[in-house]
Amino acid sequence: MSTERWRIETETIVLDADGNGRASYRIITPGHVLTFVVFSQEVPERHRTGRIAEPCFDGMGFLYDGIPGDDRIELERSELLKRSGGRTDWHTIGWTLATRSSASVDHVVDSLARGTQPDRDLLLEQGGYLIRNNGFYGNGRHGSRTWASIPASHPLSEPYRPEMLTLYLWRHFGFDLVQSMAAQRSKTATVLSNSIMRLVGLGNSSGQGMSTLLIKQPDWLQSWLETRESAFSHCVNTTADSEAIARVAQLLDRAELSILDRDRTDNPFSCSTAQLRADLGSIRTMVPNLVIPGDSWERLAVWARENTHLEALETFLSILTETYSAWVDEQSPMLRSRMTRQAIWVGDLTVRQLEKLISDRYRWSLELAAMPDCSKFFFYYSEDEGEPRVGYRQTDPGVEYETFASVPQAVRALNDDLCKASPDQTVARFLVSNPEHRYIVERVLGHADDAYAEIRSNATSPQWVASNLSRFVLGTFGMENAHVPNHRYVLGVFFQGAPTSKDIAGSTHTDWIYPGNAPVAKDPSL
Repeated sequence: MSTERWRIETETIVLDADGNGRASYRIITPGHVLTFVVFSQEVPERHRTGRIAEPCFDGMGFLYDGIPGDDRIELERSELLKRSGGRTDWHTIGWTLATRSSASVDHVVDSLARGTQPDRDLLLEQGGYLIRNNGFYGNGRHGSRTWASIPASHPLSEPYRPEMLTLYLWRHFGFDLVQSMAAQRSKTATVLSNSIMRLVGLGNSSGQGMSTLLIKQPDWLQSWLETRESAFSHCVNTTADSEAIARVAQLLDRAELSILDRDRTDNPFSCSTAQLRADLGSIRTMVPNLVIPGDSWERLAVWARENTHLEALETFLSILTETYSAWVDEQSPMLRSRMTRQAIWVGDLTVRQLEKLISDRYRWSLELAAMPDCSKFFFYYSEDEGEPRVGYRQTDPGVEYETFASVPQAVRALNDDLCKASPDQTVARFLVSNPEHRYIVERVLGHADDAYAEIRSNATSPQWVASNLSRFVLGTFGMENAHVPNHRYVLGVFFQGAPTSKDIAGSTHTDWIYPGNAPVAKDPSL
């Protein structure tokens, strides 16, 4: 966006003193025009449940490919109000929902109405965001445009660009929301400074349902990790020059400082604040000792792996990808190609051959399935909220509505039935009598040779920590300053420190990783 100097132009802002109304924006890119429309309302606290099935949200919006007319905007509003029953068409790239941070919005509006800037530290303590993400619904959902149908020439053709642009636009709307509310409350109201805008991110909180996402999407997991590990390998083995060494040292310093302002309530599911700061400081100290111009980064990476917490090592590797970001950006076609891979089928494969494949490549799965309490829990969708929930198999009702969440159980069930079949029978013939195994057979055939497609853990066992995988998913999308209050959910922010629309239009302020004074992640009820 900065390189191409996209422009985000305000088309309409009609908001009252409480922020109720509508806003629409034109996103001008080279060769394309997009529109983002927001329907805003103040939802009373008594109606907030923090669930995706809430009857109404502070913000509902849609991202449109082109320029919608007034009739289309009204149609989208009426369909959005139907929620799961609503429909759109392929001109709409996606629907999106958001919630205000009541404490932050009130503080910022009051400050601006008095003619002053909000208190920077207080804004950070309240979470560092004005708007919190409540989901993006695209890629065919509700009739929206499928991602695979977007041509390569389109600015949103790469994976996750529609979702990430929408998050950025909600952040942008948050600035207009508080400034409009303040202006209607006081004739002497001021506007947010650009530095305060950069400080503000977009909030996010995700529960245990996020943790099962990648279990059901092995192609995604393989794509993400293959791309990431390739980038790490390339950067670690790149010959360093004095400029790159100085850049890595600078970013390690910035990373260590940014941790000072994250939530310091340590928990058993991540590296403690004190240890992470200390380990990053240690890596920073070793830079001049282990890397000189003409060397690669391998010695330092090995030292970090052997002497620091995994989270510190991952932070260092991420800093390397930021240092060599031009090369990393060129790898995006790898991500797209892996995510659109077709299912693999071998028509003449025999039962004996499939059994051997499972024994060779999925033995870990059979071992997990043999552990005590391997299926102690089960996942299902709540009838009231429509969200993933976990039940205790021995006592909770609803096992008949169990959703797929355990590869080990599925592989074990398949293997048990294979043992009863004729070894020379084709798998195709086997599936005629055992059609319930089709999905897991396709999965084994398609991913047996993939290094990263399967999560070698069991989501239905007591050892499963949902927040670990949720944090991985959100970190892959770009969430920063993660805080893990318990084993079920994760809090954090997107785009904290990111350039504003004014910066982007001028192609300035693009170096924003690890800005100082990072926000403190707070409970989503704030």
